[in-house]
Amino acid sequence: MITTGLLLAGGLTAAALASFAPTDNPGAAGRPPASGQAGTGTTPPRTTAPPTRSPADLVAQVDQTLERAIADGRIDEDAADDLRDGVDDLRESLAGGDPEELRDAAADLLEQVNDFNERSVAQEARFDLTLALDPLLRNN
Repeated sequence: MITTGLLLAGGLTAAALASFAPTDNPGAAGRPPASGQAGTGTTPPRTTAPPTRSPADLVAQVDQTLERAIADGRIDEDAADDLRDGVDDLRESLAGGDPEELRDAAADLLEQVNDFNERSVAQEARFDLTLALDPLLRNN
C-alpha cells in the first residue's frame, strides 16, 4: 500500500514537472501557435512610424512653445518681442511655400534664441525652442 502511494505520488510529480518544462514545439501541451506565427509562439512587436506633421503644424508648435515660455516668465518682454518677429518670419516663409526658405527662417530664429543671454531667455526656454525648431531645420 505504501509502495503504491509512493509510486502514485512520484508519477504525479513527474507529470506536473513535465507540463512546465520548455518545449521546442509550441503546439505541445495543447497550446496552439500564436496567430500568424506558425511554430514560433511569439508575435513580433508592432512598430508604427510617428505621424508626419505638416510644416504649418510645426510652425504653430514653435509659436505655442514661445508663448508658453513667455507666459511662464522664462523669456523677458524685450526678447519676447524679437522672438515673436522671428515666428512671424517663419509664417511668411511658410506662406511662400519654399521649404529652403522655411529652413533658413528657422535657423535664423534659432540663432536669435541663442544670442540672448540667460537673463533674457532662460536655458529651459532655449531647450524647448530648440526642440520645437528642430523638425523645421531637418524638414526636406
